[in-house]
Amino acid sequence: MATSNGFFGVRSPHDLLAKLRHDLDRLTDPQQRFHQQAAFDFFVTAEHIVDWLHPDQVANDRAALDRRKAFRASHPLLRLVSHLANSGKHFEAFAKQHRSVAGTEVDGYADDYAENYAAEELVVILTPSEATALGAPTLSVVEVAHRVVAYWASQNL
Repeated sequence: MATSNGFFGVRSPHDLLAKLRHDLDRLTDPQQRFHQQAAFDFFVTAEHIVDWLHPDQVANDRAALDRRKAFRASHPLLRLVSHLANSGKHFEAFAKQHRSVAGTEVDGYADDYAENYAAEELVVILTPSEATALGAPTLSVVEVAHRVVAYWASQNL
């Protein structure tokens, strides 16, 4: 049996960026019925890119943990990603560093011109400090996802 580092074919932050692009496609696909699931997949993946960039060198590597924490804290978009990912995984983000999200909501509407067409928009309500840092009091999940993909693409993973 062959073994390797990574998760099947996912072996690098670059591979996670490719997965983010795939998840973004799912978020923007009008035929996709479960945008919440695509959002969960997107933000949990995005959150862990930092872990892959700053991996533990030994078990319980405090220095690596501190590097990851500082890296996330340095950028409002990464703080937002961390808050959303941890809220998704744990249903609430209690850790003191999670101060980006004031709430989330699903806005939906139906289109009378297309049979059985209903659209939903997942919206993130930002805390005042993050709203200032990110330039808006609310952002759609799709807008956040586009910003995250652009950010990681600019990092030359």
